Amino acid sequence: MKKITPTFLNLEDYLSLEYPTSLLNYKKLVVQYQDYNIVFFKFCYGKYKTTGKSFFVESKTYMKTFDVVVKYAFETLVQYLQVGKSINTFISFSKRLSQFCSWCFDNSFNIYTIKESAEAYLSYTIYLKGLLRQGKSLRHCMDLQRCVRNTLTEVHNDKQMIIASSASMISLHGKGIAQRRTSPSLPEANAYHFKFYKSIFNQISDFLLNEKPYPFQLKLDYETYTVLPTHIKFYSINSDLPLPLGFNYNKLKPYTYLELRHMYPHKTEALLNYYLKYTKLLLTDSLNPKHILRYKLGQYAIQAFYMLFLTNTGMNGSTAIKVKWNSDLEKSNEKQKFVVFKNRANKVVEFEIEKVFYPSLKKYLELRKYMLEGFTYDYLFFSSYGESAKLTKIQLDGTWSSTINKYFKNKLDPTLPSLNSKVLRVNKTDYVVKKYGIVQASNMMQNKVSTILKYYTAQREEITNQQITEFFDTLNDRVFENNNDEVETIIGQCNKTDEIVVNNELPVDCNNKQTCLFCKHYRCHLDKLDLSKIFSLQFILFETRAVASNEEQFLSVYKGLLDRIEELKNLAIKTEKISSHDMESIRNEVFCDEKLHPYWEYKFHKLLNMGVLK
Repeated sequence: MKKITPTFLNLEDYLSLEYPTSLLNYKKLVVQYQDYNIVFFKFCYGKYKTTGKSFFVESKTYMKTFDVVVKYAFETLVQYLQVGKSINTFISFSKRLSQFCSWCFDNSFNIYTIKESAEAYLSYTIYLKGLLRQGKSLRHCMDLQRCVRNTLTEVHNDKQMIIASSASMISLHGKGIAQRRTSPSLPEANAYHFKFYKSIFNQISDFLLNEKPYPFQLKLDYETYTVLPTHIKFYSINSDLPLPLGFNYNKLKPYTYLELRHMYPHKTEALLNYYLKYTKLLLTDSLNPKHILRYKLGQYAIQAFYMLFLTNTGMNGSTAIKVKWNSDLEKSNEKQKFVVFKNRANKVVEFEIEKVFYPSLKKYLELRKYMLEGFTYDYLFFSSYGESAKLTKIQLDGTWSSTINKYFKNKLDPTLPSLNSKVLRVNKTDYVVKKYGIVQASNMMQNKVSTILKYYTAQREEITNQQITEFFDTLNDRVFENNNDEVETIIGQCNKTDEIVVNNELPVDCNNKQTCLFCKHYRCHLDKLDLSKIFSLQFILFETRAVASNEEQFLSVYKGLLDRIEELKNLAIKTEKISSHDMESIRNEVFCDEKLHPYWEYKFHKLLNMGVLK
């Protein structure tokens, strides 16, 4: 092998450029990020080796057509880091993709065209199925195939899904896969946990926002604590040695000189007067609402609200900490029992809470404004205060909830249940499924129905089927209500509710929701929900291509519908109410991650189970 001098690229410096170039030497590219040297040139060499800081390749194994894979992998790394994914997530992706590239070299496959990529993907799928028969794990082979499928589809911008449809996905449709399910915690533990953090948040927030004077008393079920503007310590009313010595914790005011003399008969007069002067000065200075110790106390209120936020939204810790908050976000009351926060351009929904939680969010926003001291900060949560506001490594790692639990359990209440973000997410999903049904849980938790069934709830299939049927029966009934509101349908919105529309000139029939796309009363909100419906329909149409007799038969039935979907997509982008990037992001969730709208996902799995789709 030949030793090469790689082209090193410091990723953090590269991303800080105002106009980063896309002209990189992929043939020798090594990206430096944190303590990692990430080898990218390996995707275009059949044979390579790395030893420490030395890099070797076999020049004759260079595969020119795989430069696009290097480019895609680099863009994927940047995207992963921008959305907060761990570098280890990319390294796992990199290993899977590298295995495919080496396999292509060993078996003389190119991926220059869509046709060549489809052939490579089909043969690789057959190879993976062979590994299954040899005892390789199902999940391992599924991950390898999914990685290759998504990569080749994106590299070639395969809108017609020719590559994806060339081979069926390796799957047992949920059977035989180990279910790593975390059980919901006990209702009693949930209630105690929620009450604890709500009490801390409300009491500290009210104290700070109402500019109340010290001392501050925190009253909890387990104990009552007194806080003075010294170092932030929560002193129990039963504490033996509370500080400062000049303060009477029982009467919540400074001692008199005579009281101190009685308590400390051996201390000098000068020292006792110092205690009294220090205590009184401390209380006077802390009347200033911008006193540093008030801001430090406020950080505990932020931590408490963060736990309440996880409880109500069910978000992962690493996702919740990156929720942005700015003037573009507004409250939308479009759902009966939920409040959806989205930006004014109707892009992807940021998060969703129950309406009963909204007053707590409003109070937190007041506290957040106070803590930032007039400065702006991009994210909803932060550590420190004022211009020093920041996100710490613990927060970004998604382990902040565990750290918060551990602190309050050690300092304030040893009986506090240890419920981290994962358990809180399971609890929230289980609650929404039981109270509002599987469809609302799917929308709110931004998970596929199948994912919720597999990991978050023990619902039986027949109950799930009944819930979905009842949900869409109700949804479809609303299409014909006589009111002034647009009505949600399985394909978007409808503003014609007083009669059934049947148009003989155009293929429009309210009994066939796919034809709604051609109706003058059809409306599509440019948000994630409506766009996912359209892309989910498109996904299923492409899946049927594989079972058509030939391409001509497929296009004779569906070409008009597919063209209409592409037309709507282009028109949506022209409105400038949604960017091409956000549009593709929603589409990729459907086509690459298979996160279909619940109705279409349900229909898709029914077609699979019936054997209509393969």
